[in-house]
Amino acid sequence: MMRVASFFAGIGGFDLGFERAGMNVVFQCEIDPFCRQILQRHWPNVPLHDDITDLAPTAIPAADLWCAGWPCQDLSTANTDRQGLAGSRSGLFYVFMELVAAVQPQWLVLENVPGLLSAERGTALEAVIDTLEAIGYWGAGFRVTLAIRAYPTTAIASSLSQVLDRRVPTNSLLTAANCLGILRRENRAGRKLDRPFVNALSETLRLWYNVAAASGTPWQKASAPRYAPKLESIKAAIQTDPYSVARNLTWNEWEKLMGFPPGWTVAEGDSLVTPSSPESLNGSDDTSSKLPMSDD
Repeated sequence: MMRVASFFAGIGGFDLGFERAGMNVVFQCEIDPFCRQILQRHWPNVPLHDDITDLAPTAIPAADLWCAGWPCQDLSTANTDRQGLAGSRSGLFYVFMELVAAVQPQWLVLENVPGLLSAERGTALEAVIDTLEAIGYWGAGFRVTLAIRAYPTTAIASSLSQVLDRRVPTNSLLTAANCLGILRRENRAGRKLDRPFVNALSETLRLWYNVAAASGTPWQKASAPRYAPKLESIKAAIQTDPYSVARNLTWNEWEKLMGFPPGWTVAEGDSLVTPSSPESLNGSDDTSSKLPMSDD
């Protein structure tokens, strides 16, 4: 059985996937306190180190495969001031590679965002390749996998229908302030949002406008960041008019979207603010586009 050492382990996506493939996780390294609680819950007997910058090569158990999804913040296109591999977070790639050079595991599996292709005017990916080549780890190439976009194709609709919860918690809806902020920011930046997303934001604004009008609330107040109408008002508006609103995914939906079992990110104990129980967010398997609301 292949042995796996996981670096920048997060909540254990690589780890779970390799275990499902019949491998054995023998070491993890993760600094985020929340993620560490999740890892300790699912791998209580696996050594877990926190800070990779003070990790000694001799402290890592023997493993056939090392995996690492090193920090993406300085590479991601969502960061308007990204520093590339020179950044303090994404630059941890070099710290990891020093460990690789010292131990020389048989297999490496690395992951990062598509922004790696364009960061530092395209030279960040070259630096990664050069570093791998310098210590004898290049030859298999790389693969770019893009995330699902907003286009409502049949395949995507079918995929999302298995992820989205039937009952929608009210606190997952984007507020009017959220929607206006997104539209204004994208307009100032000269970016054009996908039409389905614009439509959903507009529909969400219409929902809040109707809720406010029904309760006699001025639109200016309804557009404020802290506007929180009563659940009954939202339910009444939805019962009289179908909406296709923009909202955040629930914890449970994120878990399913990424292939984790339900409740994966619920840590044991009371020291952590945890998501609601799966039962409070899941309805039946009906994937209707209507919005039955939950106040959970």
